[in-house]
Amino acid sequence: MPACLINTARDMPDNNVTIRLTDEMTEALDSFRKEQQGRPSRPDAIRRILTDYFISTGKIPFEDDEDG
Repeated sequence: MPACLINTARDMPDNNVTIRLTDEMTEALDSFRKEQQGRPSRPDAIRRILTDYFISTGKIPFEDDEDG
């Protein structure tokens, strides 16, 4: 698992972004959260989704925390 997925908001600098979601997107987000280990908060789930996207598109590097 990428190390950046383990971090929570308390580990990050204060870079706030406010977004509005449709009901459909909120339901999808909550469904995603239920599938995740430890049931992350909505902000943590959004960070996970964005991290996965950015890694898959090469915008940020994949960091495997099991290597050290």
